[in-house]
Amino acid sequence: MSLVPRISIVTSIYKGEAYLPGFFANVTAQTVFGDCELILIHNQPNYEEIKILEAFQKLYRERVRYEKIDKLEPLSVSWNRGWRLSRGEYITFWNIDDRRPPASLEAQVCALSQNPHCCMAYGDFITSPKPGGPEGWLSVTPEFERRKFLRRMVMGGAFMTFRRDIVGRAGWFDEQFHSAMDFDFYLRLLHMSECFCRAPGLIGYFTDTQQGLSTRQGGRLSHIEMNVVQMRYGIHDKVKWELIRESNRYRVDHYFFDGEWHPITNWVADYGKPLLPWPLLWMSALVRNVLRLGMMKVGLWESFLRQKDRLLRRGRKA
Repeated sequence: MSLVPRISIVTSIYKGEAYLPGFFANVTAQTVFGDCELILIHNQPNYEEIKILEAFQKLYRERVRYEKIDKLEPLSVSWNRGWRLSRGEYITFWNIDDRRPPASLEAQVCALSQNPHCCMAYGDFITSPKPGGPEGWLSVTPEFERRKFLRRMVMGGAFMTFRRDIVGRAGWFDEQFHSAMDFDFYLRLLHMSECFCRAPGLIGYFTDTQQGLSTRQGGRLSHIEMNVVQMRYGIHDKVKWELIRESNRYRVDHYFFDGEWHPITNWVADYGKPLLPWPLLWMSALVRNVLRLGMMKVGLWESFLRQKDRLLRRGRKA
């Protein structure tokens, strides 16, 4: 490996002994592993995890940077910690239960290299009930179009690869969040007029066992945080009315990092401006919330969302 790695992989670990062997095997199988450093932020380590980590470090000590955190900290804090430790030109955040095809990280780095005006690369991915699939729901991501991307996180949050120096312009992840910091950061970049690029091919397998922070059925915290982000960036028609009180406990108009509160207007000039005219927003929110609550009561909401994605060609069974 060169003195300064080209790519930094940041991974937060918590109760991960079941996933670590497969994760390490997948990381070392990447075609660009020789140009990577692996930054491990380890929350509340246990004996089994440490044994697996020590065995891996013996093989790849020069590629591993390790920081142990005795307490459990929000994922946003761990990701910021890892970003600060990173040295590569490019940086990606990789969950230990997610998997990547061998050439996926290389494809994203190549896409960024070929598109110097872009700060982040994304691509198609499969949502699978177990690590590495292969069965699941294929999300076919569109080419970058700011207007569409401002409405939803069209490429998921698990496989974004950034230029590491983007934090110099955009700041860090908002440490108020446990799971929605990637969606918030993504929208912040868009409102700053930053551009993204799409890498070819399948980028990864997102593992959805319904046990993670952002995927657990009934995971109220993740829904509240999503609500806060939608309120923050003017996507008011998607705001869930029943979560407003809890959402207002967050500082919607400030980011928190570096131990300080930062006004959003330092980065987002159009903060508070709705994406659609107010009458249209109000009617859309009314119809959406009534429809959503009704379909949730009879257990049809998730099926409805999948069918909608299929009709809009956002995804299909892999």
